[in-house]
Amino acid sequence: MNYDVSTYKPSVAWRTYFKNVLLYSTATELDPAVYSMEVQPIDINELGAPEEEKEVGYFIADYIGNIYRIIYVDGRSIRVSDDFRFGKMPTTGFQGIVYKSAYGGLSPYIAPIFSKHLGRTALDKIRSIDVSILWHTREKIVFENTRTPGILDYQDKYSFVYGEFPDVTLIIEREVGVEWELQQVPVRNYVDGKLDSIVWDLPEELSGYIIISR
Repeated sequence: MNYDVSTYKPSVAWRTYFKNVLLYSTATELDPAVYSMEVQPIDINELGAPEEEKEVGYFIADYIGNIYRIIYVDGRSIRVSDDFRFGKMPTTGFQGIVYKSAYGGLSPYIAPIFSKHLGRTALDKIRSIDVSILWHTREKIVFENTRTPGILDYQDKYSFVYGEFPDVTLIIEREVGVEWELQQVPVRNYVDGKLDSIVWDLPEELSGYIIISR
C-alpha cells in the first residue's frame, strides 16, 4: 500500500500577535460575528511564515484556544468569522496561530504541538472542538413546500464538518407518520473548485428534510 500520508500534515502553521482587533460586524441569528485584525509572522522558520501564507478558508486559533475562519485577506489585514459563536474577539496583543488545517484545509483541526505557545487552557478548548466534530456525523435540514430543497452556502456552514464529499439523503413527508426516501440525484454546484450548494429539482412542491452525513 502506498498512501500519501502527507495530506494529514498541516502545510501552514505560523505564530503571530493579533493587532488592531476590531468588531467588523455583529452576530445575527443567521450569521456569526466578523472581526478584523492584522497578522504578521513571529518566526519565519515556521510553516508558511516566510511567505506570510494565508488565504480565505484558513483558520486562526487565538491565545485562549478559540478558533475562527478567515473570510477576507488584504495584505496583513484579515477578517475572520466566529463560526463557533464564541462571542468574543480574538485575544488582541497575545500570540495566536494562522494555519491551514490538515487534509487539505477541510477542518479546523490543528495538531496539539502547535498550541504550546498559547495559554494553558488553549489545548483543552481546541481538543474539545475536535472531539465534538468527530462525533458530529450527521445533521437534519428541514424544508417545507418547495420544488427545490437544498443545502445552500455549503462552504460557510457545513464544509468544516462534512468535508467536500458529504453524503446526502432526501426524505419527503406526504402524510403524517409516513416518510419516503427519494432516490433522485441532486445537482452539486461548485464555485472556485469547492462545493457551494446541493439542490434537488422535484416535480412538485413537497415538504420533508435532508440528512447530511460523512
